[in-house]
Amino acid sequence: MINYIAKPIDLILFGSPSPFNSTEQTYRSSDFILNPIPFYGAMRKYNKNISFDYISLIKREDFLFPLPFDIVEVKGKYSQGKLKKISIKELISDSLDDYQIIFDEGKFKRHFDKYIPSYHLEEYLCGKEDREIRPITPFETEKRIGIKINREKKTTEEGYLYFEDFVRLEKGVSFYIKTDGDLQNKILKIGGEARMVMIEKFNKDIDAEFVNQDRIKKTIKETGLLKLILLTPTNAPCNIQGAKMISKITGRPYVYSGWLRKKNRSFPSKLFRLIRPGAVFYYRIEDKNRDDFVKGLFNRFWLKPGFFKPDFPYFENKEGINPLCLGLTIIGTVKESTIRK
Repeated sequence: MINYIAKPIDLILFGSPSPFNSTEQTYRSSDFILNPIPFYGAMRKYNKNISFDYISLIKREDFLFPLPFDIVEVKGKYSQGKLKKISIKELISDSLDDYQIIFDEGKFKRHFDKYIPSYHLEEYLCGKEDREIRPITPFETEKRIGIKINREKKTTEEGYLYFEDFVRLEKGVSFYIKTDGDLQNKILKIGGEARMVMIEKFNKDIDAEFVNQDRIKKTIKETGLLKLILLTPTNAPCNIQGAKMISKITGRPYVYSGWLRKKNRSFPSKLFRLIRPGAVFYYRIEDKNRDDFVKGLFNRFWLKPGFFKPDFPYFENKEGINPLCLGLTIIGTVKESTIRK
């Protein structure tokens, strides 16, 4: 695999997943979801067999990750939720989860547009709770006017005036891509608006970013608990043999429909109700051999796009990995001290 950074030449469009018809609507909001599908489609123009197994934002040399949903803002500060076992008396829904996530007293707010640098994320994955968390928003939105052009008459079309939210990345912020294809000095046109990004090789590898993998593995073996944090959208949680999902925080679904091409004809795919990046899934290990379980767990889910269920056309399965980089996850600890019985 080769490491690249993709630098936008201007603005990027990450439109809302809701259907948009410029003849019926005048405004299209932006919902910043780091969706690998437009990048994959652009890369396939250079290599039809290309695949990639990692994508993220990067600010200069600091990798940025979606803020996990079990980190919320309470009274102006960010804190982690605690895992608590549910008693029969506390059941207020038909959820089958064995545990719930509780937060500090007070009204809390969950942010969907925040990101966390890798050095803070590593502390979170290791279970540190005393360090103050300071997430960032590495982009801002700008409104632009759109109009349909009649290319034959070279005139504007009546009734096609609309406004859209575009995204401008902060200075020094780019996309980081890890792929098996040669993209050196290529230009990718991303999305329906064909926004251009320049591709450059990068000398830093995400696999070398986290130094405490052994510590995370050790804690998981001791407690028998773990959590998966979703980094790119996915269609559904996959089965993890030897473990049971005991709780989750997923947020509202992200509805997505891409475009497929057959010969010279393009047509939309079916609608997918995707789980948003930042979702957190808690598990309890049931396999008696924790050493082998944890080894297999990291081989499959540590910075790998393996958290999905096969479903045509985007959720392909190649040896347990999604070649479009959907269902990318990282693994964190859940300490026994966070469980309140």
